[in-house]
Amino acid sequence: MKSLFFISIILLNLYVGNVDAQTLEPYTVDQNKDSLFHKTIGYLHKNQYFIDCVDTTSGFIKAKKYVKNENLLSVILGRRTELSIIIRPVREDESSLSIRIYQTTLEKNLYYHEEGICEDKSMYQAIIRGILDTE
Repeated sequence: MKSLFFISIILLNLYVGNVDAQTLEPYTVDQNKDSLFHKTIGYLHKNQYFIDCVDTTSGFIKAKKYVKNENLLSVILGRRTELSIIIRPVREDESSLSIRIYQTTLEKNLYYHEEGICEDKSMYQAIIRGILDTE
């Protein structure tokens, strides 16, 4: 009975830790919603993302990018990155920027690929920095 309790505690900790790693809190920016929205569109266009969906009123942007793997000896053909971005006003000159990154790795075997929400916080931070540095 004690071992069952111990195993359930371990599994619960793994599940909670995994959920925590997959979420990134909204980032607060000292810009109004419209300005940040247009900066984000500019960043995505400049970095060769295909802008799939834009809804100005709700602040939602969906974009994707495919990067082909040029290494001849690799099993991986490329990686597709999809971004879901939500920009919401907080105050008059302050907005929140929420990003989710979904990645798919395409393999030579057409039936096998890896996909999931990106857990690399540095990738989120690089995108946020890129958006804020866009003129």
